[in-house]
Amino acid sequence: MVNCFHCGDEIITEVKSEDKSFCCQGCASVYNIINGAGLSNYYKGEQQNPGISNKKLIYLDYLDSEEVQQKLISFKDENRSVVRFVLPSIHCASCVWLLERLTLLNAGIISSEIDFLSKRITIHFNHHQISLRKVGELLVSIGYEPKLDLNKRKRKINHLIIRIGVAGFCFGNIMLLSFPEYLGQETGELWKKFFSYLNIILSIPVFTYCSVPFYKGVLSAFKAKKISVDILIVFGIVTLLGRSVYEIFVLNQGGYLDSLSGLLFFLLIGKWFQAKVFSELSFEKDNSYYLPLAVLKKVGDDFVVTPLEKIRKGDIIRLRNGEVVPYKCALNSDEGAVENSFITGEELPIQVKKGDLVYCGAQVKGQLIDLVVADAENGDLSEMWRETKSISQEESQLVDTRFITGFTLFVFTVAIGAFVFWSFYSSEKAFLATTSVLIVACPCALALSAPTVYGIILRKMGKMGVYLKNANAIKDLAKIKTFVFDKTGTITNKKIELKWVGSHLSDEEKSCIGSIIKHSSHPLAKELSNSLKGDKIIEDFEEVIGEGVSAVCNKSLYKIGSHDFVETNQSVVTAIYIKKESEVLGCFTMKLSVRDHLEESMKTLREFYSTYLLSGDPNLNEQDYKHLFSENSIVKNASPTEKKDFIENQNKIAPTLMIGDGINDSLAFDSATIGLAVIEETGSFFPSCDGIIKGEDLNKLPSIVRLAKYSKNVLIACFSFSIIYNLIGLYFAVTHQLTPLFAAILMPLSSVSVVGLAVLLLSRKFK
Repeated sequence: MVNCFHCGDEIITEVKSEDKSFCCQGCASVYNIINGAGLSNYYKGEQQNPGISNKKLIYLDYLDSEEVQQKLISFKDENRSVVRFVLPSIHCASCVWLLERLTLLNAGIISSEIDFLSKRITIHFNHHQISLRKVGELLVSIGYEPKLDLNKRKRKINHLIIRIGVAGFCFGNIMLLSFPEYLGQETGELWKKFFSYLNIILSIPVFTYCSVPFYKGVLSAFKAKKISVDILIVFGIVTLLGRSVYEIFVLNQGGYLDSLSGLLFFLLIGKWFQAKVFSELSFEKDNSYYLPLAVLKKVGDDFVVTPLEKIRKGDIIRLRNGEVVPYKCALNSDEGAVENSFITGEELPIQVKKGDLVYCGAQVKGQLIDLVVADAENGDLSEMWRETKSISQEESQLVDTRFITGFTLFVFTVAIGAFVFWSFYSSEKAFLATTSVLIVACPCALALSAPTVYGIILRKMGKMGVYLKNANAIKDLAKIKTFVFDKTGTITNKKIELKWVGSHLSDEEKSCIGSIIKHSSHPLAKELSNSLKGDKIIEDFEEVIGEGVSAVCNKSLYKIGSHDFVETNQSVVTAIYIKKESEVLGCFTMKLSVRDHLEESMKTLREFYSTYLLSGDPNLNEQDYKHLFSENSIVKNASPTEKKDFIENQNKIAPTLMIGDGINDSLAFDSATIGLAVIEETGSFFPSCDGIIKGEDLNKLPSIVRLAKYSKNVLIACFSFSIIYNLIGLYFAVTHQLTPLFAAILMPLSSVSVVGLAVLLLSRKFK
């Protein structure tokens, strides 16, 4: 097998350039651009084939629109413009190396800078030398298609970081002002009061602004009639402040404001760490993300680039090969071809004729088509899109509320017991012991155990090609007993297998067929043309759109197309028939090939779980998939509703995982315990699912499930460690061997310890 020098894909039709082999002319062109600019070191990076294939036809003429430019360009003066693009294809150091040298590819580029973590590029360019459209086309030409979002979002202020800064500032200054007291030095009555009052002033923002997240947690829990982990923290804050004010104004002592500010500072750091744990893949895209930003709209006799929001019902729009239909439309051209895999999951193109409805989400294949907008409300996709739950809603479910309630009541009981016991000796000791108990027993480590474990697993699964919507999906995945697979686009890939059925074809006949079929505009003709290379001269070529082609080659009349076109009684679905003169030679049957290395994984799953194939294909041949599934576990011709009913019935028997693609599987995803959508690239549409899995990594499914099940054992170990840690801390607090400040320091250390334990236990590799 020969692979493309640029992108690494398998070569079907070889293109040669400078003794290098490429899979298509696009990759060869990119190589020539890069090599011609003296950037050949790009191919000497950390990956053997760092390039991204340039096989998609991308139209960026909408970037010439003044309205679009105003939304995308962040700065513009007489000579310079600044634009920021998201480039999902950035994946290695070679990408960064190339993209930061755009100045060598075009003199109009002033500078380019990459933010690898967010996959963003900031480009400064001279708009007199290169237009915004040309900048975008330059990126596409070297394999980095920009993902654009014209909906400007206000940048949220990160109040958590600000609160940490305020708490740290106050904590440091209160400790500085309290140093004389720490050292036992006399500063005079006047200065002592001055420093104490100043500490109270510094404590006000700590008690108010910095403590807001914990107040909100308690308030939300009370509204939901639940006990929150924050109640212990709030009780400790109020107790420390009240006692400190009493000591300063009544007893003329220093109080514990340093402990209060230190407590909040370390608590907020722990909260920030917990937030970082949840900073995973976003599933908050809506359907508009996957539609074109602008289309060609007919104005008079011309077609003008028009932003999508200005398209109205009745407008005539023009779409080209590869573009997605943004609204429900009626075909205005005489004929055309579209692919509905985005909607139905079936990836073979279909022919449409004038007046036929074309739905939102269909992708144009082949020649451009004109459409009349029938509905400009995006209703087709919106109805199939389910709102996702936010991470904040999921966090509270990671720890059993009954456990939190029991733990909170236990701590309050211990705190009251400590106060009663030490009050017989000293009111000050009673207060210190009670406050230390409330602080050190803060269940932050317990509450952080689950998100830490699940957060690490989410990252590990991401490296394995699976991205789950939230941490709760891991718990659901660990319960799975039944696996249900869709066919098209799930266990099959986009490679079409051609199989000849009929009499033996001579080399001359193959050459004639290849020579004729390469002139066809039918989307399936390309697949046949790639396998039959023809160099014959043909005559009298004629094509009936959607039916077939005919031509004379070597003095013989060939007819190639559907069974009706070649006039045969045979009927094989998805086949191209060949007729020579009056004889039907046979047909090329076409089917999507099964993904590589999937058979071994399916064998592993069948040993431990129930597996089913659930397909909407009415002509599915069970024999093609019996090596993956047993015959009694294959269901064909299932509509989206029937898929939903099947999953519901399976879910009553055992927890079920649905693996599919396309929005047509969204009802089944909803009915399953957990649903995974198979995608080919991370920019794909996310249906109503609980996670996505890359098609190339579907064979890793057994390892992914084992990892999810292993997470339960790791979680138990982390919980046990947290409980032991808290019990030891409670012992020292109750016995008056722990000050409130030291307890506040131990609290975040417990969180760090839990993280370390989780990382250690999850360092195991799953294959």
